[in-house]
Amino acid sequence: MSNCQRLRADVVVYDYPNAVAGPISWAQRLPVLLRNHGIDVRVLLLHWGDVSGGVLHPALTSQGVPVCAFRVSDTHANIRFLLKAIHDDPPDVFIANHVTPALLISGYVRSQGIPAIAVLRSDDAFYHGVIDVVVGGRVRDRVSAVVGVSEFLTRMAKVRNPSMDCIRIPSGTPIPLRCAEAGGRLRLVYSGRLVEEQKRISETIEAFIRACTEFPSLEVVILGDGPERARLEERVAECSVDIRFLGRLPVAEMLDELMRSHVIVLLSDYEGLPGAVVEGMACGLVPICLRMRSGSDELISHGLNGFIAEDRGAHFVECIRELHGSWERWSEMSRLARHSIVERFSLDVVSRQWATLIRRLAGQLTPKRGFTIPVTLDLPPVHPALAAEDIRPEQAATLRRVGHRLRRVLGKIRALLLRVCGSG
Repeated sequence: MSNCQRLRADVVVYDYPNAVAGPISWAQRLPVLLRNHGIDVRVLLLHWGDVSGGVLHPALTSQGVPVCAFRVSDTHANIRFLLKAIHDDPPDVFIANHVTPALLISGYVRSQGIPAIAVLRSDDAFYHGVIDVVVGGRVRDRVSAVVGVSEFLTRMAKVRNPSMDCIRIPSGTPIPLRCAEAGGRLRLVYSGRLVEEQKRISETIEAFIRACTEFPSLEVVILGDGPERARLEERVAECSVDIRFLGRLPVAEMLDELMRSHVIVLLSDYEGLPGAVVEGMACGLVPICLRMRSGSDELISHGLNGFIAEDRGAHFVECIRELHGSWERWSEMSRLARHSIVERFSLDVVSRQWATLIRRLAGQLTPKRGFTIPVTLDLPPVHPALAAEDIRPEQAATLRRVGHRLRRVLGKIRALLLRVCGSG
């Protein structure tokens, strides 16, 4: 296949209102970047609610990216939508991404001569389940290749199936023309969801409180939102510390806040490759991350371009101590942090890696004449880790019956309460 030939890739994504996460940013950027490498992208979008109220649909269509949208239903309906889209206009490569219905048909798509790619984005139970099903599961269910955003995730897939084509491609980030500057009060920033699972946001806030108590001149800003925000704001209000919650900001405002900061902090239990830290380092912020299996070691050389904290207590404070009051030290680490992202994680580097993979895979299989939609679906059993996104029709019918009965019971209770209140 000539490298000059334009190819078409289908990318499957989820979308919903106010969506904020690394996969959402990736899905907005990659289709446009691949155009410059001779690869057109169509997005197959599974959405909740009104499609125009999501994040990706308006962002992609405004950039001329073709989108086929379908409101999320049960697994079989979601799969039928995907299969029909492929049947009507077969792509050269099918990027199932981390979308469960797409992953479940990846083996069939591959059997029809279209290479299929899964993407591993985090070191959690869901992605371990993805590996179980499409990497180490039945041969008929396997993808053609796996992309891991970190070396750890890529190795994990390779160990499970040594013959699988496993490639590390990080999500990537834009490289701002300007970067953070030394001077003023040392400013720390957290950017992400305010949740306990994975992010350990309460313990992170306690770590900030300890650091601000140790160094009263510190300033901390929290970017992002989540169910724990109100409680955390109450906790901070009890302390005499400068920690401010700014909520979820538009991209331009978030960039401004990063540029006014000096250190980006992430003390999660686990990640894939933390996008917020990559973006912060691209702005010249010095990262402080907790040691974790996937991500932090690939980004940070401890003491050179950032710090890997061994805990959220004394060692975290010690990392801050090395920067506090030494702008010379901060400036050198800031320069190295930004340089490491430019060299290995820029959008230019990442898009070239994706284009190379797509072209290589497109040349490996010979598409069959006419993509056929199977009459019946031979799906693998529901994996416990994927069950939340794999609702088979019989389960969906049960949920509808339960919901209907619950509404009837609630209606009777409401009527009874109205009668009681009325008689009183």
